[in-house]
Amino acid sequence: MLRKLTVILILCIATIQGKGQVAHWNNPQSYAINKLKPSATFHSFADKESAKTVDRDRSSWYRSLNGHWKFKWHQNPSDVDPDDVLPETSSVEWKSIEVPSNWEMQGFGNPIYTNWEFPFEPVVPSVINDGGNTMHTSNPVGLYRKTISIPAEWSDKRIIIHFGGVSSAMELYVNGKSVGFSQDSRLPAEFDISSYVDRGDNEIAVKVYRWSAGSYIENQDHWRLSGIHREVYLVAHPEVHVDDFFIKTELDEKYRDASLIIEPSIFYSHPEQIKNYRIVAELYDFQDGSLMGTDDMDLKEINKFYERGSSHRTNGNMVPFVIEIDVDNPLKWTAEKPHLYTVVLSLMDGENVVQVVSSKVGFRKVEWGADGLKINGQEVILFGVNRHDHDPETGKTVSRKRMLEDVMLMKQNNINAVRTSHYPNDPFFYDLCDQHGLYVLDEANLETHKLGGSISVRPDYSGAMLDRAVGMVERDKNHPSVIGWSLGNEAGSGPNHEAMGAWVKSRDPHRFLHNEGAFYYKGGKSYDYDYVDVRSRMYYKLEDMEELLSRDDDRPLMYCEYAHSMGNSTGHLYKFEEAFRAHPRFIGGFIWDWVDQGIYKNVNGEEVMVYGGAFGEEYTDGNFCLNGLIFADRQIQPSLKECKKVFQPASMEYLDGVVKITNLHTHTYLNEFLVRLALKENGKLITNHKVIGPRTKPGSMASIPLPFKIPESENDVILEVSLMVSKTLSWADVGHEVAWEQFLVNDPEVKQSKANNQATVQEGTDEIIVNWSGGTVAVSKFNGWISSYIFNDKEILKEPIKPNFWRAPNDNDRAWGIHKHRIWKDVEIELKQIQQKKSGKGVVVNTIHELSEGIGSIEAVYHIDGDGKVLIDVTYTLNEGLPELPKIGMRSSISGDMVEVKYYGRGPDETYIDRKMGMKLGQYRTSVPYMSTPYVRPQENGNRSDVKWMEIFDESGRGVIIEGDELNISLRDCTTEDLEFTKYDYLLPKRDTFELNIDYKIMGVGGDDTWTINSRPHQEHMVPSGLYQYSFSIKPFHAMVEEGE
Repeated sequence: MLRKLTVILILCIATIQGKGQVAHWNNPQSYAINKLKPSATFHSFADKESAKTVDRDRSSWYRSLNGHWKFKWHQNPSDVDPDDVLPETSSVEWKSIEVPSNWEMQGFGNPIYTNWEFPFEPVVPSVINDGGNTMHTSNPVGLYRKTISIPAEWSDKRIIIHFGGVSSAMELYVNGKSVGFSQDSRLPAEFDISSYVDRGDNEIAVKVYRWSAGSYIENQDHWRLSGIHREVYLVAHPEVHVDDFFIKTELDEKYRDASLIIEPSIFYSHPEQIKNYRIVAELYDFQDGSLMGTDDMDLKEINKFYERGSSHRTNGNMVPFVIEIDVDNPLKWTAEKPHLYTVVLSLMDGENVVQVVSSKVGFRKVEWGADGLKINGQEVILFGVNRHDHDPETGKTVSRKRMLEDVMLMKQNNINAVRTSHYPNDPFFYDLCDQHGLYVLDEANLETHKLGGSISVRPDYSGAMLDRAVGMVERDKNHPSVIGWSLGNEAGSGPNHEAMGAWVKSRDPHRFLHNEGAFYYKGGKSYDYDYVDVRSRMYYKLEDMEELLSRDDDRPLMYCEYAHSMGNSTGHLYKFEEAFRAHPRFIGGFIWDWVDQGIYKNVNGEEVMVYGGAFGEEYTDGNFCLNGLIFADRQIQPSLKECKKVFQPASMEYLDGVVKITNLHTHTYLNEFLVRLALKENGKLITNHKVIGPRTKPGSMASIPLPFKIPESENDVILEVSLMVSKTLSWADVGHEVAWEQFLVNDPEVKQSKANNQATVQEGTDEIIVNWSGGTVAVSKFNGWISSYIFNDKEILKEPIKPNFWRAPNDNDRAWGIHKHRIWKDVEIELKQIQQKKSGKGVVVNTIHELSEGIGSIEAVYHIDGDGKVLIDVTYTLNEGLPELPKIGMRSSISGDMVEVKYYGRGPDETYIDRKMGMKLGQYRTSVPYMSTPYVRPQENGNRSDVKWMEIFDESGRGVIIEGDELNISLRDCTTEDLEFTKYDYLLPKRDTFELNIDYKIMGVGGDDTWTINSRPHQEHMVPSGLYQYSFSIKPFHAMVEEGE
C-alpha cells in the first residue's frame, strides 16, 4: 500500500503545471531522465565465435521484447489513472497491441499528415493540449504493459532495456517504480533496470505521450504517428563490460595501407574491479574469417590515468585510451565496393573471457574541399535520395524486409546515397548501407519548419538540440556508410546549432558537417555560415547554384533536396546531372524523395491508398506527402527509371562502326562488367553479342569495334549498347543492366502503301459517309470531325476524333497555375467549311474551323482510301502571345472491348518530353489498364512518346493501327475529366469506353518544386502558341498474336 501511494504521489507531482513543477513531457529541459549515455549499436556475447557472426540472436545475453503488449489508450494525460502502471492493477480489460507499431495504425486514434503546420495548438515550449476532444486539441496517451521474465543466469548481470524509438515522449516503470523519462522519437532510450527487476516475472509499464515539448523540434513533413514504433529488447552485460567503442580508420597518403583505431569505453564501479583486466582487439576478414591483425590494452592504464597525483594537459582534444592495428593494403570500402571486415573486442580477466563485442568495419577516407567530395582519393558525386521511414500498412514502423527492399531498389537504379530525412533511421538500415554500399548523410531528429530558427536561440532547447546531435553521432559512428552528419532540416540556424556543430566536429572531424539552414540573406543573396563544411540549398534554380559556385568559397555545394517528385514529376533531371559533372565542387544532391507516404485505409471493406485529410484532419497538407520515386507499396514509378538512366555510371557514343564507352564509376574498372551489343529492327532483337568489358579505369574511355554489320532495312535499326553485371552481387544478379544507350544506325525510307480497293462516298444532310471494303467512315457535317469508323460491322469510335488542347493537371501544374491557361480547355471550335472530293481510290474531306475568341484556326484534311485507311492531316494556326498549351493533338474514345495494345515507341512506362530518357525505344505489348500510372491522386499520366505505330485490338485480334512520326499517345479506361476532378485513384470510374489521345506535342511534367512558378516545365519543354502541323493514320487491323506474347 505504501508503494502504491508513493507512485500515485509521484505521478500527481509530475503532472502539475503552472506554479508547481512542469510535467516532464511539457518541459524542453526534461529530455532525458535516468537514461543511459548514447552508444554505438552492438551486443554482448559470452564467447568469441558467436561474436564473430555479429548476429545478436547468437547471444544468450539478448532477449527481444517485440510482440504483443497490453495497451490502453486515453485521449488526454488528465484521463490517465495513476494506478495503471502498478503491477497489481488488472489489465484484463486492456486491449492488445503489437510492438513495435504506431497505435494509430492499430486502430487507436487517427493519423495526421501535415507538412509545416503543427498538428496541435502551439504555445512554445508548452503543449497546451490536455482536455480537448478533437485530434488537434487533445494529447493522446498510450499505456503499455508487458510481463517479462529475467533468466536466473542473468542474476549477476547489468540488465539494460532498449527502446529503439518512441514517439514522442515516454515514461518507464518497472514493477510499479518510476525508472526514467525520454523525449526524442527517433533515437534509442536505454535504461539500466538491474536494481528494479527480480529473477523471474516482472512487470514493465510504459506511458507514451503523443505530443511533448520535443514535438516543437520534430515538425517534419510526414505522418504524425505515435507509440513504440521501433524494437524493444533486453541486453545483459557482465558487471564490468565494454559499454561503447569508437572505430576509426585512417589511410596513408597513397590510400593503400591503413590503421584501425579503436577507442573503447569501459563500465566499472571501482578501480579494483579492473586491475587484472585487458581488452584484446582482433580484425577478421569478413568473407573467409582469417585474422588480419591484433592488439590489446591493459586496463591498468585507466587506473593510472585517474589515480591521485596524475596530471594531464588541459588543452587539446585528447583520447587517452586507444587500440591501434596496422593493416597492410586492406580492401577499401566504397559504395561501389563495400568491403567489410569484422572487429572483435574481448574483455579478459587474466585468461578468462568476461565479454566479447563485435562490429563490422570498412576502411575508407572521406575528404572535401575545393576539389569536391572524395572517397579514398576519388571524386564522388552523390546521386542520392531523401528517405523517410514509411510503410503504407505500419506507418513509421518499417520491417527489416522492407528496408532491404529499399536498399535493393536504390542500388539497382543507380542511387548511391541516402539522406536520412529528417531523423536517424532504424540502425538496421545503416547495416544494409554498409553491406550493400550506399553513402549516408545522417541527419539529426530536428525540424521546426514554421518556427524557423527561433528555437535555435532559445536556451531552454539548447540541451535537447545538442542531445539529438550527440545521440545520432554516438549511435551511428561506426558505420562506414555514414560520410556526413547533418544537424537537421528547416530549423534555421543559431547558437544551439553552432554548439551542435562544434561538438560533432570535435568528436568526429573525419566526416563532413551539414546543416540545411546554415545560411542567411543579405542584399537579396544568400551567404553561408562558417561552421558547416558543405554548403547546401534546397530547390534553388541551377543558375542560382552556379552563382554560388562562382564565389570565393572552397567548400563543396550540394542540393540537400531537389527535383521534387510529387506525382507525375521529376522532369529535366538530366540538367542536374550535367551540372554536377561540370563542377567538381558541385557534389550532387538528394532527390525529394524516395517513397510516397501513402497509407492504407479500409473503405467499405477494401484497403485503399489515401493521403492527408482522409482521416478527418482539420489541418492537413493533403497529398503533399506523395513525393516518391516509388509508390508506398514499393512499386516503381517511371521517375525512378529516369533516375537510373540519368545517373548511370557509364556513357556511350557510336560512330563509324565503333562504340566508345566512358567509365563514370569512381572505384570500378569496366572489365567487371559485360558489354552487350544488340541490334533491333522495328524493336525486335535480330543480333546479340556479349563481351567482357575492357580493363578501363574510372574516368577513362574504351573503344569497341562492332563485331557485326548493320543490315539494310525499311524499318528502324537500333544499336543498343548495355553494361551488365558479370557476376552475382549482393544487390544484383548476373545480367543486371547498369547502363545503356541506343543509336539509330540506319535511315529508313518511309514508303506509302497504295490502296487495293475503291472507296465510294455518300453525302447526306448530317454526314459524309465513305464506304470502304470492310466498313464505313463518317464525317459530321455539323462539326467536321470523324464521328464513326465501322470495321466488319463493329463501331470502333465511341466519340468523334476532335482537337484537344487540355490535359488533366498534374501536381506541378496545379502548383504553377495551369488554371490560368484554361482558355485551352474552354475554347470552342466552330466549323466554317467542309467539302469532299474523290482522289484516286479514295476520298478527301477538307474542313476549316475557327476557334472562339479569335485565337486561331484549324484545318483538318481526311484522306480515306478503299482499304479503310484514314490519313488525318491537321494544321493548327494559333495566335502568338497566348498562354502556353498543355498539349496539341486529337482526342476520341473507342470501344471498351479493345483492351489489347501493342506499339513501337518508348516504353514500357509513360514518358514525357522532359522525362523520357529512362525508357527504351522498342516494341511493347500491354493492355489498356496497364497504360496508366496509378498515382494516388489522379492526374495526367500514361503518355507514350516517340510512337511510330500502335495496334489496339479486342480478344479476337480485330482493331485498328495508328501510325505516325514520333506521336504522343495515351489510352485509358477513364476520361481526362475523371482524372482532373477525382480525389483518389480508387474512386476513378472504370468506363466502358477507352479515351484515346493522339497528340503532336504535350508539355513536360516539370518538378523543380511543387509550390511556385518553378514547378512548371522548363521553357523548352512547354508548348507555345504558334503554327503546328502533324499527321497520323488509322487503318483496320487484325492481330496475329505471336507465340510468347
